Amino acid sequence: DVVLTGRICADLDGELVKNQDKIAPIVSILTSLGMLRYRDGTVLDALCGWVAAHHELCKPTQLGSVLLSLATLNYEPICMDTLKTKLVANVSENDFARSSDWLNTVWSLTILNCAKAEQLSSVLNGDFYHRLQEERRGAMQPSMKMKFLNMAAAAAQVEGATETLLATHQRELFVPFEATKEKRVLITGMLDALKSLIPSESMVKISQSTKMGFTIDAECVLDKKCLPLPVDKEHPQGTRIAILVHDYHDMCQGPHPTLNGIQALNMRLLRERGYTVLSIPYNEFSTSDKLLKRVEYLQSKFKSIVTTSSKQQQQQHPQESKS
Repeated sequence: DVVLTGRICADLDGELVKNQDKIAPIVSILTSLGMLRYRDGTVLDALCGWVAAHHELCKPTQLGSVLLSLATLNYEPICMDTLKTKLVANVSENDFARSSDWLNTVWSLTILNCAKAEQLSSVLNGDFYHRLQEERRGAMQPSMKMKFLNMAAAAAQVEGATETLLATHQRELFVPFEATKEKRVLITGMLDALKSLIPSESMVKISQSTKMGFTIDAECVLDKKCLPLPVDKEHPQGTRIAILVHDYHDMCQGPHPTLNGIQALNMRLLRERGYTVLSIPYNEFSTSDKLLKRVEYLQSKFKSIVTTSSKQQQQQHPQESKS
């Protein structure tokens, strides 16, 4: 209940002032907000500010819980620098009894874009993977495999990070990621509109596995006039667009609704690989709308992307644009 959660959050300030030495309830509230995907910046800043001010009370597992909630909510509090220097900088795998907790902590830092090379290297190897397998008695959840793939992709952009896991465990890690029934309906509605704009199958890729822990719902390449180009070829002057459909479960709720941390990371990883990412959120795109309206929505998004891309290319290569 978003309304009830909002009322509870409104009463927090007074309680935080009274609390001088009890970190457990603070971490518990942050964990609950993460599980509910309830994103209120003011509340998160207040709670994390308390943790930062009382950092000597924070155990490594509690820090892991705080980071996981912030990552889930795709939120960096104003005290993040203090959390990094006082807590994150000193934490290591040896501080965690369970390998799964260290996996979640490094993955959370990856989403928050502050994972260090040594932290990523500590999980992206066969030895850590086998320890986790033993701990899980061989039952590795798909979500854990997704986290390994996310971090392996992110490590490529972190200087000094060593990733040796995919070379030996690639087949085990690549599991199919099935969309929910509700999301499949949204994706189908988007594809119907896309096919009206780009009818040729050679111009569009659908449901592409990225090997980064998620799937691109649709991919196309557009020229400066917003016309499609063959998607399987390289086009230096074209704009390669990855389309991701986002439903209710991909979003945070509350006064500051936005994509959750997993989806934000997916978009970042795609941008790092040269894609322009088009997010289609459920609150802007409805399958109950007529096809024409959905087509017009996509068309306007494409035009905006191509215009921005053309301007960027002109700024990067001013001489070419004049000739």
